Amino acid sequence: MVPTLIIAVGAGLTIPFISLFFDKVHHLDKGGFSVLSSFAAVLVAYCAMLVPKIKKYVGYKVAVPTTQTLAVVSLVALATTQFYSQYSVAVVIAAICYLFRQPLMNMAGPMTTELVLNYVGKGNREITSALTAAIWSGSWVVSGFMVKIMFSQGYQFVNIFLITSVLYAFGVVMYYLLILDYNKREDQGLIEN
Repeated sequence: MVPTLIIAVGAGLTIPFISLFFDKVHHLDKGGFSVLSSFAAVLVAYCAMLVPKIKKYVGYKVAVPTTQTLAVVSLVALATTQFYSQYSVAVVIAAICYLFRQPLMNMAGPMTTELVLNYVGKGNREITSALTAAIWSGSWVVSGFMVKIMFSQGYQFVNIFLITSVLYAFGVVMYYLLILDYNKREDQGLIEN
């Protein structure tokens, strides 16, 4: 649950504010961002269908940290476009990074959910699922207040998105450690599928 909390708080610092980032930093209007988000949604759906094959081919140990790490790198690249936003190429790079980040981070979601639910066992799946939903909802509320405070203190989007990247990176490490423990417990016959 700890990796989920860390990633959920990070997501809450960034995801609700991506459209504002594109508007305020790159001057991409709502229509342009809507088109960009539509392409991202198609990529998310397509990549979600690839998850079972990827997991079967490389397993949790490679699939989860790889997709999440690439998503973090994409978010860092997206955030840092604010440093050179005066150049027209910045919005193109930001859009490409956004189109990479969205499906990559979302690909890990089904795998981490399955991993956690298998890890906790059949008797704890319902409460774990409920806690996970509460974590995601609650963290976005808390993150929204945090962003308001950060903006009032002069933080820029790049700062907030880089904080998200650090939280994501820590979450990736935590998930990797969970996967190692999961694999060890699975080898010992302690994991119920």
